[in-house]
Amino acid sequence: MKKKLFFLAMLMIAVFNYSMLISQTKNVIVDQKSFNNVSIDSVGFYNLSQNKFDKYSVPKSFDWNIGSTQTLLGSQKVIENQKYKHWENNFNPDNNVVNHKSFGIYSWTNNLTSKFHPTHPGITIKTSLEGTASTGGEVEFRDPWFIDF
Repeated sequence: MKKKLFFLAMLMIAVFNYSMLISQTKNVIVDQKSFNNVSIDSVGFYNLSQNKFDKYSVPKSFDWNIGSTQTLLGSQKVIENQKYKHWENNFNPDNNVVNHKSFGIYSWTNNLTSKFHPTHPGITIKTSLEGTASTGGEVEFRDPWFIDF
């Protein structure tokens, strides 16, 4: 009997703590920084009810529930010869180049930042048929920093 009462008491405490945790919110600063560490343009925040990304100028402060998951999208523009490279969580880079990113919100989540990096203009891709002087043809190139899924 004592074991059952102890178990029920512990279960009630766990449920109470969990409900307190999920009802707590966390203020998170979402930003997008140029290579020179200047806030630029806007980021998208996924609006589940409308199935689209809403744009917000940066930096933007959000109050999100702890334990929730939030999806963000860095700008897909080339700005001042810079473009999206990766997201940072609390200034720790994630080298995954996928742009739209889902983040778990925890008590220690403070900053989510889309980072831009310089482009390299003037690059030329040429084709040639090996062993000849012939050039031409077509090359298709997909920029990995614009991959969304």
